Amino acid sequence: MLFRSIYHADECQNVSMARIIATGQTKAFYAEAGLFQTGLLAWLARGATQSVDVFVPARFVMLEIFWLNLVLIALATGEQLFSRRGLIALVGAATLAPLWDYGFEIRPDNLLLCGVLLMWCAVRVRPKGLQPFVIVGALAVGLQFVAFRAAAFTLPISLAILAFPPPGQRARRWKLALVWAAGALGMFALIRVAY
Repeated sequence: MLFRSIYHADECQNVSMARIIATGQTKAFYAEAGLFQTGLLAWLARGATQSVDVFVPARFVMLEIFWLNLVLIALATGEQLFSRRGLIALVGAATLAPLWDYGFEIRPDNLLLCGVLLMWCAVRVRPKGLQPFVIVGALAVGLQFVAFRAAAFTLPISLAILAFPPPGQRARRWKLALVWAAGALGMFALIRVAY
């Protein structure tokens, strides 16, 4: 029970920080202010006068991300989503207990999972040209500003994608790494301007 209440406290902290950011009370910061709080949640908390005005829309957005994560898990198998095997993969993804425990709580980890799945799907599910590697580089950097533990996921996946390009990718690895770095640098510049 204590473990669950800690995560609910995290939800409250995320919403509270978003409200502080949305109202411009920067001297009241008491926790991290990543892109999750400064972007998505602060936008939802702009006109909130009560906590329910922030929690309800934030939970709704998290529920949408939860369902997107289920679809991305099914797509990551490489099957067509509306094929028989794709629907079996979707049903299988929907039975994953940890997703149901924390999947629609107001936490940056859910957005991190979405980004990691997007990285995988961009390169492994019908990749074309060099554009997927730009996307992976951009996501690898962008996710660092969403959740503090993102590097533990994005860097190994990026290295694996660069070391083992998808079948049919004819570009040399150094070129893929260069394109990845261009996406990463572009995202860093964009976030730097935004902050």
